[in-house]
Amino acid sequence: MATHQEKKEIRIEINNLLSSECGTCEYRTGYDHMSYCIRECPIGRKMQELSSRLVRDSKQTLMPLEERPLKAGSWSKEEELYLLNHSRHFSIAHLAMRLRRSPSTVTAKLHSLRKNQRGQAG
Repeated sequence: MATHQEKKEIRIEINNLLSSECGTCEYRTGYDHMSYCIRECPIGRKMQELSSRLVRDSKQTLMPLEERPLKAGSWSKEEELYLLNHSRHFSIAHLAMRLRRSPSTVTAKLHSLRKNQRGQAG
């Protein structure tokens, strides 16, 4: 198990990689950018390796976000707020992966939420 100082150094290294490598990457935007980062990018793999060292229990394994089953049904208030607050900063593909919903479902929900906001504002 990593000490507090080791974890701090790992986080700094991840941040430095994000700042120096990912900020200028041609794949940082677009529909499939997260899958590229996870599956093909050597920097993405390095960050995954570093972040795996942050997990407290070495027996605990994390299922990659893109492999988790998709949710269906009604949305929680937290999911709706996350979607509204992050939609300007992340792609639909990224939001769908984080929310474990299909991209088409996320697009439809975002459209619905924005329509409701416009209706309440006017």
